[in-house]
Amino acid sequence: MAQETYLYLYDNLELNKVYIGIGDSMDRVWQSHNPEAEALRDVPGTTILQTVTPFSKRADARKAEAIAIHIAARMGKTVIVEDDEGRASSEISEEGAVFTVNRAGVESTKELGPAVFLREGEVDYSDLRGTAIVTIKSESMDDRPAPYGGVSAASFSERARQWWSVGTAKQPRITRLIAVLSGSDVILGDWDVDPAGSYGPDGDVFPLCDPEQDDPRGVKGMRLVPRSARRGGKMVYSSDLRG
Repeated sequence: MAQETYLYLYDNLELNKVYIGIGDSMDRVWQSHNPEAEALRDVPGTTILQTVTPFSKRADARKAEAIAIHIAARMGKTVIVEDDEGRASSEISEEGAVFTVNRAGVESTKELGPAVFLREGEVDYSDLRGTAIVTIKSESMDDRPAPYGGVSAASFSERARQWWSVGTAKQPRITRLIAVLSGSDVILGDWDVDPAGSYGPDGDVFPLCDPEQDDPRGVKGMRLVPRSARRGGKMVYSSDLRG
């Protein structure tokens, strides 16, 4: 039988603080927590709430916890969570809140993320040839759209194909551009590149064959592995183009 799990919170409007947690029983609300959470729970004016009907799966409770933390952080509340050692962590930024999952806070795996297209499967970096790989952050930048699923391929391609300096020696050898979501391995788009096309006077605009075709090989939404093949937010190339 699956373990029932409860979502609960200590909410104080005057202090503008909230603690959000999950427990395997209703008694968890009153048990030992980190000192910051206990102080919030016991101070006058704190409302203590919990789900009356438990979640049938702990994984579902974790998703609900992530959503609650995200919304509270967006509303400007100080959100108290615990790490795996039971220590308090109350510094959750808006960027971190997007990816908050549970009491492990921003350091854990991610239950919430940008609403991008996903599909089963992986693309192995070692199988790529003639490929440039760029990493795109989840937020919008200037007039560059955020990489949400509703953004058209042609519109998003303008963000993926520009602002990346490509050496003249590599330009004729590149036939493919892949954009990957920062903080994950999800492929946001995959375009064919014209090896005879112009990269512009500054060498920083990939000449895409068709900006509207962002999935010619059916890999959009899959994961690019291994992550170690990429270097932070920098552009990288397939192994045949390195060096």
